[in-house]
Amino acid sequence: ANSMVAIAFKVPDWLHRHLIGPKGANIIKIREAYPKVHVNFGENDNVDIEGPTAEAQAVHANIQKQVAELKSRLTFAEVKGNPQFYRHLIGAGGSNIGKIKKETGVQINMPPNDGVSDVIRIEGSSSGVATAKATIEATLKKIADSKSVDVIIDQRYHAQLIGAKGANIKEMIEKFGGISFKFPGAKESSDIIVLRGDKKNVDVAEKFLKSEVKRLQESNFVLEVPLYSQFIKYIIGRGGATLTHIQSETDTRIRTPKDSS
Repeated sequence: ANSMVAIAFKVPDWLHRHLIGPKGANIIKIREAYPKVHVNFGENDNVDIEGPTAEAQAVHANIQKQVAELKSRLTFAEVKGNPQFYRHLIGAGGSNIGKIKKETGVQINMPPNDGVSDVIRIEGSSSGVATAKATIEATLKKIADSKSVDVIIDQRYHAQLIGAKGANIKEMIEKFGGISFKFPGAKESSDIIVLRGDKKNVDVAEKFLKSEVKRLQESNFVLEVPLYSQFIKYIIGRGGATLTHIQSETDTRIRTPKDSS
């Protein structure tokens, strides 16, 4: 009993995972070097070491040295936001948060989805933490200032709104501050166009789309004229000359029963 010792000391909770290492790598090394020593990282900053006196003291000194080194190069920050926005911050498959981690080299710990905490914790170098914190705060503000609107527009006008190779959409995205326009797929039977982005820009874009549809409706007015079939050939003319002349003079498109067939 005299050859065994229990050492209890404090290490900030946020450093525990760094001391433990990825998949417990650091603790595994300690166990391999000191198989008779047991190390436990508990709650409320507590760390407990038990084992032969000399070995336990050596492990204690080793951990304290690591703590000093970690504190010299690492820091942390916390960001508190609306949990409703966190899924947008994280992104599909963690793409958005993963990009921030990669660019800043920090660890970002999102709160569990249990409603108990809404604090995002960032750990890493001073510069990395500062950059990540600013990026997260700016992203959350952007999400809070954004909105999503379903605009119902007859699907027959979608292609004209999109334009050749998406030219009209590219122009609208630039014109309305980078908001997104989501049109239903070609195989979908839907009239809904989803706009998402800054609230003010979305409102303006919605009005613009509706005005464009009104313009298309006016410029694509259709009038059906009943005629006896024996007269249609006179409307068309030889080689379509008469029909072509009428269309050219009136800037219209005339479809005859022959076109439809």
